[in-house]
Amino acid sequence: MISQTELAALLATPKASVTLPTGPAQATPEQETNIAHLKAYYTPSSSSSSSPNSTSPCLPLTPAEQLFLSRETLLRFLIATRNDLASTRTRLDKCLTWRRSMRIDEIHETAEVVAPEAVCGKEFVIGYSSKGQPVLHFCPNRSDTKESERQLRHVVYMLERTADLMPGGVSNLVLIIDFAGKKSAPTSPGMAKQFISVLQDFYPERLGTAVLLSIPWIVRKFLDFAFTFVDPVTKAKVRWHVDVVKEGIVPADEAIKDYGGDVDFTYNQDAYWDLLRDTALAKRAEYLAHWEHLGGGVGQSEWEFKQPLPASPNDSRQTAVPTTATSQFTGRTAVSTPVRSESVSSEATIHENHGVGIQSVEKAVDGMVIREDASSVRLEVVA
Repeated sequence: MISQTELAALLATPKASVTLPTGPAQATPEQETNIAHLKAYYTPSSSSSSSPNSTSPCLPLTPAEQLFLSRETLLRFLIATRNDLASTRTRLDKCLTWRRSMRIDEIHETAEVVAPEAVCGKEFVIGYSSKGQPVLHFCPNRSDTKESERQLRHVVYMLERTADLMPGGVSNLVLIIDFAGKKSAPTSPGMAKQFISVLQDFYPERLGTAVLLSIPWIVRKFLDFAFTFVDPVTKAKVRWHVDVVKEGIVPADEAIKDYGGDVDFTYNQDAYWDLLRDTALAKRAEYLAHWEHLGGGVGQSEWEFKQPLPASPNDSRQTAVPTTATSQFTGRTAVSTPVRSESVSSEATIHENHGVGIQSVEKAVDGMVIREDASSVRLEVVA
């Protein structure tokens, strides 16, 4: 079984066996023109004579929403609409409205709400593909809850955390769905249609490769029905019954043993759930700090703001994050340092204001030290 330190490293940073992109995604001249139009559409106009239709009805945007509307996000939506500017505007406005209704950026709140869905270990992200894509695992046979809105929120929460882990230059994920032991359809047709609609409408171009494993005939019948709602481009990304390691999809040192890899991982809620949240928050805080350093606004490149922020002259190791920045994600004041993964150590630090009434606590768990008091929580992972 991997240690907590090894788990933190697997979540935070791809290993040397992974080939990361060497630059940002390329856009055509027409796409670049439309990206410029979208940046203007989501930027408040200072002119009182501007047409009401010249800017989005979703304005004003929070810093978290502006960060979400990166150059890569704008490009993903343009690709999904075949570079139709009007359709992209409509789709992005709908996406922003939906994200607000789902309280996407309220990460602590959502983690607590959907935690009961995660206890069974039916969905987890661990490891990176050979191209640097985070690997999201889904095991429907483990599900032990009834269909509900909370199930959908759990799926969305895991998609968001998977996106947080994407390195610069990576905009999609690898999805492994293991139907082993499943003797009935994984969900109702209505819920399946809702899941697919959310993925296609609000997460376009997020799927790199989907691998479907151990499919019994009843599930295959269900998938044949569900695939009637899936667009042809997405269908082409699906692989059936392949060995992810032998096919070169996931390196052995990034893949779990269940699928031919070297990682001895068994899902444990106590070890995994908060660590995933805190790793994602640390990365988001770092991204936001670098985004602000670059000038902020809509259309900033993830390739740029996901690079390490230049170190302060006073501290070559840690990067201070403005407290107002992280509060856009959590609703609370926070400071974070970068997540770092090396052969000898891994580190993630989170400070968060929980208000009054919390006594000082210090815990040491397998290389992890957690210090909590009335004003902060600090998570450190050291070898």
